Amino acid sequence: MVRSVTDQAALSCRPYTKQIVMADRTCIYIAAHVTEAKRVEAVLTRIGVDYALELTGCPPRLLGLFPTRYMGATFYVVAAQAHACRRALHGAGLAKGLVEEA
Repeated sequence: MVRSVTDQAALSCRPYTKQIVMADRTCIYIAAHVTEAKRVEAVLTRIGVDYALELTGCPPRLLGLFPTRYMGATFYVVAAQAHACRRALHGAGLAKGLVEEA
């Protein structure tokens, strides 16, 4: 059974900090599952980066056969830290949900 990240109690969500909300924030990762979001949180915490987390709608999987809306966890960091965060996440094997620079 796949668990979506709508199980908010399973995430140790940090509150938005003024630094992230007020600064030029950049989306770096969209996690589709709780376990994936926890791994992203662990990497970002380990490297000492403040991040903001927002639950957002994700496109349905299963080829769109069943009209279901899934929720995902979108991770934001200050733009100046985005490249280092993406590199750390990729190095930790979390490439699937990386949002590349525009």
